[in-house]
Amino acid sequence: NKLSNDWGRSKGGLNSSGSRIKIFRAPELSIPLAELCGTILGDGHLEYYQDGKKIRCYSLTVTGHSIEDLNYLKIHVNNLIKQLFDYSCRYKGSSTKQAIYLIVNGKRLVEFFGELGLKPGNKKTNNQGIPNWILCNEGYLKACLRGLIDTDGSIHYISKNNKNLRISFTSYIPKLIEEVRNSFLKLGFHPSKIIREKQIFLTRKQDINHYLNTIGFNNDKHLNRLKKFTQHRALVE
Repeated sequence: NKLSNDWGRSKGGLNSSGSRIKIFRAPELSIPLAELCGTILGDGHLEYYQDGKKIRCYSLTVTGHSIEDLNYLKIHVNNLIKQLFDYSCRYKGSSTKQAIYLIVNGKRLVEFFGELGLKPGNKKTNNQGIPNWILCNEGYLKACLRGLIDTDGSIHYISKNNKNLRISFTSYIPKLIEEVRNSFLKLGFHPSKIIREKQIFLTRKQDINHYLNTIGFNNDKHLNRLKKFTQHRALVE
């Protein structure tokens, strides 16, 4: 369950410029790593920029709402990356939309995620799915789903007139939405069929409770909404 400690050295041999290249230590497969993979599968993007035959820039970017996802990116995701890789993140805002970008540069980092099954480039074009090492381990799978729901999921009322809670997940990647649904089934949930080829719901009360008790949220956006909904229902009842 661990890539070799000198993985970063061996992968960097050809293009290394010596001491300027930070030695990359591959972390063990773990729940935090599986959760970070879920975050990347949701709102993350792995890429490298190629100029002719030379690759100029390798990066991991995670995008979020500049207000609602600020704590999630700057605290939780930042801490995951620091814990796993001892890498520093930088942040970039958008002047045209309410977005914040967490950015980590690193050739070894992008190559490492490729080894884990996350391909650089467009996730929809790649028809990216959940890596097998996550699918076959229940603890990793729950963590990955948490990362996915924290980024591309939501908790909300079923409708204006129905104040029961519902968790939704949206993805335009055919393989990913299918695997997320199948993963919930495997874990004993009762997800809806895939709606409009992009969305699934958890609607049963026992499924909502099961999700909160066994998977949960790490994004304050969802936790704050859950708290508000719970307080509102307590007042009404």
